[in-house]
Amino acid sequence: MARSGYQQLVFYFVKTVPQTQNQNNSSRSFIYGSIGHIIGHELSHSLDTIGRDFDANGTYREWWEDEWIEQYDQRANCYARKYSKVTVSGWH
Repeated sequence: MARSGYQQLVFYFVKTVPQTQNQNNSSRSFIYGSIGHIIGHELSHSLDTIGRDFDANGTYREWWEDEWIEQYDQRANCYARKYSKVTVSGWH
């Protein structure tokens, strides 16, 4: 089996999905949506400022070129500025 930081994600599902279904008596759409949310969240870590330093083999090393890092940081800062201005009524 290939070494991957995402192998543990499968074990997470096996452990939690049946509990979620039984405890909340949830619909399939809710369960599938929850699984999609978890997968999307975990995959986003592969592109954050820490996850980007893991190569295809899961080895921690800085492998991005300086130009890529600069472009990434510019785009990430753009999103941060944009969404820091968003407010949701009733939420803090």
